[in-house]
Amino acid sequence: MQKLSTESSKFQLHLTLYDLTFRRFFGRTWQGQAQPFKSQMVGTPRQVIWDEVVCFHTTLTHPAIVLVLEVVQLPANNADGEQPVSCGWGIIRLFHASPSSADVSSQTQRMTLFHGSPRSLVHPALEGPIETNKLLQSIEGCSVTFRLSRYQALENAFHLLPENCLVSAHDSIPGFARPLTDPRKPPGDTLLRPRLVRCSPCVLSDISISLLPTLEAFEEELLELLNKDRLSQV
Repeated sequence: MQKLSTESSKFQLHLTLYDLTFRRFFGRTWQGQAQPFKSQMVGTPRQVIWDEVVCFHTTLTHPAIVLVLEVVQLPANNADGEQPVSCGWGIIRLFHASPSSADVSSQTQRMTLFHGSPRSLVHPALEGPIETNKLLQSIEGCSVTFRLSRYQALENAFHLLPENCLVSAHDSIPGFARPLTDPRKPPGDTLLRPRLVRCSPCVLSDISISLLPTLEAFEEELLELLNKDRLSQV
């Protein structure tokens, strides 16, 4: 990783959806909890562990739609004047062109990170497959492991989750009830075992809706004001 200054630094995971065809990020960037280095034995690679479940749903199931992952180093001890530093980034292929491979695998996958920032994706010289592009330099010995899978338990809650919006358990999602907790067990995950708030009927009355003027009405009013201003200057 790049610019790892002190052992007190913490690291954050950023996830954003990206369209390779139109070269644009879309949706909301998800930011994980800040995590420090995990204590390791001398001589073993240093690790940062994000044990989080991130969910989203989308109707854009095209192979050009990918998930961009970025590891960010946060300023140590909230130092003034320091900015977060990108330590590396990569892309996760979500969908495939072949119908036989449309279902993603739940097996653990490993992704090598690239130097620089995900903003490299919008550079006009970046053509062809990202993973083998000669303009991108991989970080030796630096990788991220993850699992990608479908989760049918959330299908009944899609109406509560905005499309293309990445969410995790520490996000406040209206309509989701707090998970039942057992003091003898670790805290439950709102997304792994979703419980929806019971719906309550309500009645709205005396509703008043004010619509913005149409383009024609706006132009007509603008012309009238311009004409009045012109006549007042004569």
